[in-house]
Amino acid sequence: MLGGRIKLLLGYLVACVLAAAFIAFRLMGGGALDTDIQSLLPAKALKPPVREAMVQAGAAASSRVAMLVSAPTPEKAQAAADDLSKRLKDSGVFVDAAVDGEQTGRWMFANRNQLRCEPKPEDFDAAAAEGVVQSSLVQIYSPVGPVSGDMLLRDPFLLTIRLTGCLLPSTGFGSGSEDGSVLISGRLTGSAFRLDTQASFTEAVEAWRKAHDADGVTIARAGAAFHAEDGAKHARKDISTVGVASTLGIVLLLLVVFRRFRALPLTVLVVAAGYLGSVAAVLAIFPTVHMLTFVFGSAFVGVTADYAIYYLATGPMTRWQARAERHDLIFRPVTLCMITSIMGFGCLGLFGVPIFSQMAVFAVGGLLSAWACAFLVVPMFDPAVSPQRAERFAAVWARLEGLRARLTLNAWGVAAFLILFTIGGVWTLTHVTTLDDVRRFQARSPTLVAEEEAVRKASGVGFSPNFLLSWGQGADAAKASEASVLAALPPEARSLILSPGRFDPAEAERQASQERVRDLLINPHLPTRAELLGSPLSEFKPFEVPQNVKLPDWIASLGGTAGKLNYLIAPAPEAAAPAVIAATKDRADAAYIDPASAYSDAFGTYRRLAGWAVIAAFTAIGVVLLAVYRRVESLSVLIAPALGVAGGIIAASLLGTPLSFFSMMGAFVVVGTGADYSILRYEAAIGRRSPLAGLPILITALTAILSMGLLSLSSTYPVRAFGIAVAAGLAISYGFSFVAAWFGARVAARVGDIDVREA
Repeated sequence: MLGGRIKLLLGYLVACVLAAAFIAFRLMGGGALDTDIQSLLPAKALKPPVREAMVQAGAAASSRVAMLVSAPTPEKAQAAADDLSKRLKDSGVFVDAAVDGEQTGRWMFANRNQLRCEPKPEDFDAAAAEGVVQSSLVQIYSPVGPVSGDMLLRDPFLLTIRLTGCLLPSTGFGSGSEDGSVLISGRLTGSAFRLDTQASFTEAVEAWRKAHDADGVTIARAGAAFHAEDGAKHARKDISTVGVASTLGIVLLLLVVFRRFRALPLTVLVVAAGYLGSVAAVLAIFPTVHMLTFVFGSAFVGVTADYAIYYLATGPMTRWQARAERHDLIFRPVTLCMITSIMGFGCLGLFGVPIFSQMAVFAVGGLLSAWACAFLVVPMFDPAVSPQRAERFAAVWARLEGLRARLTLNAWGVAAFLILFTIGGVWTLTHVTTLDDVRRFQARSPTLVAEEEAVRKASGVGFSPNFLLSWGQGADAAKASEASVLAALPPEARSLILSPGRFDPAEAERQASQERVRDLLINPHLPTRAELLGSPLSEFKPFEVPQNVKLPDWIASLGGTAGKLNYLIAPAPEAAAPAVIAATKDRADAAYIDPASAYSDAFGTYRRLAGWAVIAAFTAIGVVLLAVYRRVESLSVLIAPALGVAGGIIAASLLGTPLSFFSMMGAFVVVGTGADYSILRYEAAIGRRSPLAGLPILITALTAILSMGLLSLSSTYPVRAFGIAVAAGLAISYGFSFVAAWFGARVAARVGDIDVREA
């Protein structure tokens, strides 16, 4: 038996070393941490092309940044802007809009005869061709016209310039300046929510700011990268606040209870082992892990500490019996608690919300690792003490146990609580408010919002995430769908939309457009244009196409595939929304997508379904209880956590926190962890010799309530709502765990294990 335990210990230690090496490898590689608000969103509530397009559109929109540099004089503004451009280029994570503009210009020149400004090929008629002839003449003779002789030989009617004016939206992509300010715009080469990309980009901007601050130079910033960096800063602050406060509270509690310094490093060891298992598991399964998962993890310390406390408590309670006896005394109930906790936390992964799936994996990995550490490693470092010290510690423990016994609810206390519970429940039912709007989940910096508005007013650069989504069986079908929607729009709405399909139309449309350009513009008007320019007709090459010109990256990013469907994303501002919604109302291959509204609807649906999932979690744990105890009375274990779930929702409502999907997710933690208190008391009552029914439960309940309750201090709504529901729910679950002990005593009395009066 001893040899088997040694092998398990060695195996566990090897696993810990490998896990640590794996974590170091993943974190050193960069990109493993995520701060994207979209990671909080459900994945299964939307059609595949809609979900994929929303994620892709979000990535494309979030990569765009704009900065408006202002200074006392235009010269200083230009010099500062040039320095910022150089610093950003040197950072390696920024591509200036000029680069995209050059790619776009090359593409439109190469495809100048196959693209069009008109909605349909047949709309390019003789009158339109005559208009092209006249407008190109104006540009040729303009003193500031961007025209060269070589360009006229290959594009005599300046179709490239015409396309630039009509294919790019009339707003939202400006690059001008005002009052001497200089606009720098472009996109990030990596995700705006990767911490390494954020660091390189924002560090370059901050270093530039410090270098020019004395010259009176200011900057207005716009883009998701700045909001993401601000969110990451708040997340790090939350981790520090919650983690430090939880640790200090738990350390103080352990010193008061155990009166031995040894208890601290052993508890920290189990917590560290749990955190190691959590991080290794979540990094092994997910390519990126959200920062809020680690905020949750900083509170999870109070849960993993339970297993160390349970084992350490057997020392003073048994006067340090042999390790094997202490192990056997608690292994069964603690293992059962671990399993039910895993089931409760594991239910977080049922909804397809990436961050909650990450939290579920984080919790399961941590619980398993902490449980293993408590039973394999801790016993090696908690040897027996002398009989004199054992008696002294046992006496201290007995006094504390006596104080704990006074906390037991009597009949009057239970009645008072139930009255208040009922009143609170009625108030909640009549005054409850809900929050499903994702735009309110994470507060945006007022400073950044003001700067973004300044950029928009000065330059016209917009960052709307809304878009027209078109899809079909194949790329050409998706392009045809988009083209038919655009054709149905009024010109003022169509001019606001950036259409990828118009930059790269279907092959049939390309050929139709080229035939009309050739027959209505080039063939009839080129001889006159050649005579006007004084060049032989043979020198003109209007159909010459440069080789190896690829679709610009920023346009290519506006399309993709989902399953067997191809889709296109056409960014559309809110001003175009009414027309696009009307044009797509009865279509099965196109829709106007407002991501915030779509995700808010999804969260509302999940909030309503969460209640059924909580019932499913109770059912699963009930099946385990019946399988282990084979008595209906064992289901009494579920009474306290059921009251805790309801109480957590009531407490959040009374504290002014709206009911949301995240509030309901806290219920799963209450189901799993709250059931532990009742299981341990039930075990003791039925005569299983569990020594954990008294003070150890209180200690573990306090650590969990402390750590989870501190989540309510978070500046992020989902974390705050989660923390309030869990802390209140666990407190109620502990307070009513006596119900399971009462039912257990009845069982024991009936089978003759103990006298009911002793229970």
